Amino acid sequence: MKNKLFFTSLIVASFCGNAFAAGGTDQLSVSPRAKAMGDAFVALANDAFAVRYNPAGLSRVDGFLAGISYNKPYGESFLKHFSGSVTLPWHRLFGSENKFGVSAISAEFFTVDYNNGNYNSVDNELWKESVISFSHGVKLMEDTNSSLSFGFSAKYYNLSLGKSLPDAVGNREDLGSGGTVGIDIGVQATLWQRTSFGGYLMNINRPSFGEGIHEEDLPRKLVVGLAYEPYEQVITTLDLERELGRDSQVKTGVEFWVVEELALRAGINSNPNTLFAGFGLRFRGVEFDYSFSKHPVLDFTNQFGLALDLDKILKR
Repeated sequence: MKNKLFFTSLIVASFCGNAFAAGGTDQLSVSPRAKAMGDAFVALANDAFAVRYNPAGLSRVDGFLAGISYNKPYGESFLKHFSGSVTLPWHRLFGSENKFGVSAISAEFFTVDYNNGNYNSVDNELWKESVISFSHGVKLMEDTNSSLSFGFSAKYYNLSLGKSLPDAVGNREDLGSGGTVGIDIGVQATLWQRTSFGGYLMNINRPSFGEGIHEEDLPRKLVVGLAYEPYEQVITTLDLERELGRDSQVKTGVEFWVVEELALRAGINSNPNTLFAGFGLRFRGVEFDYSFSKHPVLDFTNQFGLALDLDKILKR
């Protein structure tokens, strides 16, 4: 059991580097589609999960979309990550043109559990991180051949450190909790319908937890990327990501819609070298997405997701 707890600490630390444990969700992917493409998604983000990759991509959403996903990072049963998002197209709600853009509300939960079988697992969270976001994307200009969009996300982070392990008489101590707010901004541009560019700044307001010598900043990063469609139904992506205090990462991905109902995806990351793959199955507004990734040291991560196009579903 001690080895398991030690391994848990190593995994959680790997999400956050030298930063505070809060912000671990920022190291995890919420979209199996994006994950299968190596998370090279900043220029392509155009669905309900755009809130995490580039909120400017919400401006490309035309209807009511919803998405949920679930995974156990590195296949460990004591690590659980769940996320969900829904879009709010204001022009559809008020019957106007798309001048006000599209908003989205999302929620994300990451927990690390401990259970030795001797007491109720409900209280066995070593910690739980929750992130509630409101995002909005709007087109600044659009013509026949090009467009330019801007977006932002306001996120509320909450971290609960759970309770300590039982002492000799079974007493457990509440280790505390806290909250903070992070702000993201993004831009996205398209050119000649086949080429898209994206830029994303995460936590530009430098959110942190703690005070004084115990203060720790949440992860801050810059992502720039390109998406190009060389052939119809084939999209290639390339991202360059730099997180403050870490080395840069290069991320690449490809998506190929073999037929209207089936997409195949793959991706590669550097630093560390990681392989990704997955697929999507789409039918009448319902899409099931799956991805897996292989870390060079740790085990496989399998991620599952469900995306709903509510307009198509209701038109059946």
